[in-house]
Amino acid sequence: MDSEQFDKVDKLADDVYEKFDDLYKQGVLADLESKMKEICVHLKKEYSVSINFDLEVFSDKKEQTITLIKRGMACFKGDSPYLATSGSTAHRYIVDGQIVKLPHDYCPNCWGEWDFKLLHNTCPYCDYSIGKEIKLLLDTDVCPNCEDGKVSLSNPQCQKCGVKLESGMVSWG
Repeated sequence: MDSEQFDKVDKLADDVYEKFDDLYKQGVLADLESKMKEICVHLKKEYSVSINFDLEVFSDKKEQTITLIKRGMACFKGDSPYLATSGSTAHRYIVDGQIVKLPHDYCPNCWGEWDFKLLHNTCPYCDYSIGKEIKLLLDTDVCPNCEDGKVSLSNPQCQKCGVKLESGMVSWG
């Protein structure tokens, strides 16, 4: 997905998050929350229950879906429901000469699930690889692996997680 399209959908993800919170704060979801709590009292320890608002984008060309955000309520055995969010940071890539932006745990070529690209360099679905057909486009010093450390052209190894960005993997912006 190109950056402009992604940014528009990502803004909608922010709205989904806020709208779910508004409904929760207004008590609209109180009945569901109460029913979840009743169910979770009797759940086996191995299970959890979730109710989510999901924002997904489907590509008929790729026949894949990417999830930008899941915002909802979840609970485990004996616990009260709590607000839960999942989603991943977006990264930009250069794929076949095009700039692509999408959540980091998806392949920027085929949209198959592919996390930890810097540790596992080849997509398990389409065989595109970081450093060959795909380059990570970095325009900040935030480590794309752990998102806590710093990396740069002059110091490509993250001091927090130890990942080293090989020169062929990255295009520095």
